[in-house]
Amino acid sequence: MNTQRRRIRDKVIEQIDIIIETLTDLRDAEEEAYENMPENLQVGERGQQNSENVSALYSIIYEFETLKDELESVD
Repeated sequence: MNTQRRRIRDKVIEQIDIIIETLTDLRDAEEEAYENMPENLQVGERGQQNSENVSALYSIIYEFETLKDELESVD
């Protein structure tokens, strides 16, 4: 990979880092909202949806981290 393409790759990695950071903040906020819910709401439909959102965000973040790792190995 030449210098120009390496710079492009590095910019993409930086953008992925921003996405990961944003998704992590979103996941943390969603998780905090769940933890601050009264217990009767946590076990209800609203709490279930919130919990599923948190799980989905964990998975999405993992996928972006994996993508970043793979991209970093491209040289």
